[in-house]
Amino acid sequence: MRRPTLPVASSAIAGGTWAAVKATRTPPPPPPAIATTSTPEARERTPRRAFTPSIADEELGDDIREFIARAKVDSRDAWEWVKQRPQGSFAFLQGAVRHLADRDLPAAERFLDVVEAAQPRHITIGEILTSRASGNFESAILWIDSFDDPQERNAVGFSSCSYINSERLHHDYAAALRLARSPEIRTWLIREACKRAAALDEKQIESLAAELEGDERRLALGQAACLLLQRGDPRAFELLDEARPTAEMFGDLDLIALRDPRGLLDWITSQNDGVDRGSIAFNLWHHWGRRDAAAAAAWSNSLSKEERFRFNVAYSHLPAVQKLSESP
Repeated sequence: MRRPTLPVASSAIAGGTWAAVKATRTPPPPPPAIATTSTPEARERTPRRAFTPSIADEELGDDIREFIARAKVDSRDAWEWVKQRPQGSFAFLQGAVRHLADRDLPAAERFLDVVEAAQPRHITIGEILTSRASGNFESAILWIDSFDDPQERNAVGFSSCSYINSERLHHDYAAALRLARSPEIRTWLIREACKRAAALDEKQIESLAAELEGDERRLALGQAACLLLQRGDPRAFELLDEARPTAEMFGDLDLIALRDPRGLLDWITSQNDGVDRGSIAFNLWHHWGRRDAAAAAAWSNSLSKEERFRFNVAYSHLPAVQKLSESP
C-alpha cells in the first residue's frame, strides 16, 4: 500500500472557522499544487507553532526508549522487536509511535513502511498523524488524505488529535475541509467540527450544514438534531426530516433518552424511506428502559407485531422491560 509522499508545507487556511467551509461547495477547486523541487520533502514537520514532544524524554519508559532507539537505526528490526511485546504489537504501538514521531518523524514514517497487518498499521498512521497535527494541523490532513487505501485513510479515527471542549489544540476542522478531498477524511473533519461547535456555539453546526451538500450536509444536520433532542426541542424533527439519519450518523442516545425518547421513536416508526434505523430504535429503547421500564414497555406494546419485530424491541436484555413487554 502506498505511503503518501506529498509535501507537508500546506497553504494557509484563510478566514474564520465557519467562513472557510464555503470553499467546499461543488464543483471543488483543484487539489493543492504539489511542488517538485523547492517544496520541503514529506518527512519534514514544517510547524506552524512551537512544537514540543507530548512527554519529556526523562518521563519515557525503558521499553519506549528501546523502541525509539531501534526504530532510528533499523525499521525492520524495530518492527520485529515490537511483535515480541507481551501486550501485543497493537497495544504497544499506542503512544509509542507518537513518542517516536515527536522526536524523529522520518524514522516514524520509515517504520510505517515495514509495519504489517491492518490494525498495527492503522494505529501507526493515527499516531503519526497526531504528532504531525501538533505542529501543523493542515499539513497532517494533507498527509493522511493522500493515502491510496480508504481503510488506511480511516485510520484518522485512531488519532488523538481531536477537539474535546477546549481551545488548547486550536484545530480548525471546518476550515480544513477546503484541503481534504477523500470522503473518509472529510467525514471525520465534519464530526470533529460539530463536536467543537457543540462545546462553543451549537448554532455553528447548522451554519456548517448550510455550506455542505448531500451526505455531508445530512451528517451535520443529524449532529444538530441530536443536540436539540437532548433538550427536548421539537425543531429537531424538522432537521431529521431532511437529514434522514442512519445509525452511523446518530449518537448520544443515552442523553436523548433522558428527555424525549418517545418522540424520536415515534419519528423512526413513521419513516417509510427504506433506511434501516432498527439499531437506533433498539438502543434508544434500551436506554429508555433503564430509566423507565414501564414507559418503554408501554411504547413497545403499542406497536404492531411487525413493528416490534422490525425494531427488535421485544427482546431486551433488561428483565424488567422484557417481562413488561411480554405481558398481555
